[in-house]
Order: sequence, then structure tokens, then C-alpha cells
Amino acid sequence: MTNNEPNGFMLIEILVAIAILSIGLVILLQSLAGAIRANGSSANMAEAVLLGQQELWQAQKKNYLYGVTRGDFGELYPGFRWEATSKSTSENIDEVTIKIIWTERGQDKNLQLETLLARR
Repeated sequence: MTNNEPNGFMLIEILVAIAILSIGLVILLQSLAGAIRANGSSANMAEAVLLGQQELWQAQKKNYLYGVTRGDFGELYPGFRWEATSKSTSENIDEVTIKIIWTERGQDKNLQLETLLARR
């Protein structure tokens, strides 16, 4: 009596299993790459918030000339720069807007913070 039933996997079953695993691996790697990009973006945004708060604090200490003032953060924060706009809104109050600008994946991104300051 001969046994005609296969004892192992057929080649087509192995190929289908490899194809399914490959598709799953590609999807997993794309998700990982997206998570890494999102992490970098959120790190830049958090850095911009801290730098913006620092500039707002500096604006309280010094009076910006009315109009637009620009600068950067030097070697400590390369790629980040700021733009401050100051205008009078009433007799004793100035509106100060700080814009933090940085480049991310070839595009300029920015964060804008605004405050009202009493004149001394």
C-alpha cells in the first residue's frame, strides 16, 4: 500500500506565506517611518514653543521698536529663527507677536505666539 498524501508543504503554500509576510513587513516599516517623522516634528514643535516663550520673556525685559525685528538663536539652536512684531494697541498696552520659524523636510514651519504687554 502506497501513501499518496503529501507529508510537507507544497511550494505554492510557501510562496503565499512569504508574500503575506512581505506585505505585512512593508506595512510595518511604513508605519515605523511615519512614527519617526512624527516624533521629529513634535520635537521641533516643542523646541519652538520653548524658544517662543523665551523670546516673549525677553520682550517683557526689553522694549522692541515698533515694527518688525528679526534674529536667530545662534549655534545653540541652528535652523531656528525668530521674528518679533510690536505695535501699540492703546495708550499703555503693546501687542507683541513672536514667530518662531524653522525648516523641516525642506518646508518652512512656524509657530506664532502673541501677548499684550503693559508699557512701563
